[in-house]
Amino acid sequence: MCPKRAISPPSSPTTPLFLYLSHKAVHASFTPEERFEDSLADHPYAGPATEANTDANYANRPCWLRDQRNSWHGVDFPYDSDLNIERYYKRYCESLRSVDDSIANVMRQLESMGIADETLAIYMGDNGFMFGEHGLIDKRVAYDTSIRMPMLMRCPELFEGGTVVDDGVANIDIGPTVINAMGLKTPAHMDGQNFLPLAQGENIPWRDEFLYVYYWEKNFPQSPTVFALRTDRYKLINYYGLWDADELYDLQNDPDETTNLLYTGGFAEIAKDL
Repeated sequence: MCPKRAISPPSSPTTPLFLYLSHKAVHASFTPEERFEDSLADHPYAGPATEANTDANYANRPCWLRDQRNSWHGVDFPYDSDLNIERYYKRYCESLRSVDDSIANVMRQLESMGIADETLAIYMGDNGFMFGEHGLIDKRVAYDTSIRMPMLMRCPELFEGGTVVDDGVANIDIGPTVINAMGLKTPAHMDGQNFLPLAQGENIPWRDEFLYVYYWEKNFPQSPTVFALRTDRYKLINYYGLWDADELYDLQNDPDETTNLLYTGGFAEIAKDL
């Protein structure tokens, strides 16, 4: 075995540097670090309104959705465990506390090197996650809590703190954004776009719709193949190969996706266009 030794990075790098750090602490099943175990047990908890197993919550919704409550991707038996949804969620948050510590260490290192303000730091997940919304946990569906990823960025030399980008930035845009931040051009074979101009308040051409696709996996037979088109306002969801209800939502007026407009009348042309 080689002895462990500390490696001191240069105090002021003369060439661009790139660091990719991937944590798996909040990949289920969630196992908090011992010092954080049960640290949030007494905190108040309120589940989402769409979690309740009521006829109103499942009106005009696909049959598989209610059935999945009893699967290992449902709130009744999350990952086939004996945890209730509150404990399941809190264990996730307790596990995330270790990630917070790690990120703080990285930021302190950048500050000690004197490059914190000129370094583009991107903090994000690879997918959204549900904790009871529509009676589900996990991801693999087209509801916003599944497909929207948490993402924060920091670089005082490039944009102001507190800036909010409302345009539809996608995970395929991360590569081109990092490449452009390093002064390089996006390769022609990459589909994404550099979204730094959006953070800087520039009015640039941008996508106005996003295609979501999930293909059925034999390891998760309870989740069907999903095709969905999401615009700034509407989302149309189709379940390929299922004789079941498709879904249409007005995301401006119904951000929790509770009223399926395909069965309320008056939206046939919008659905046809999508």
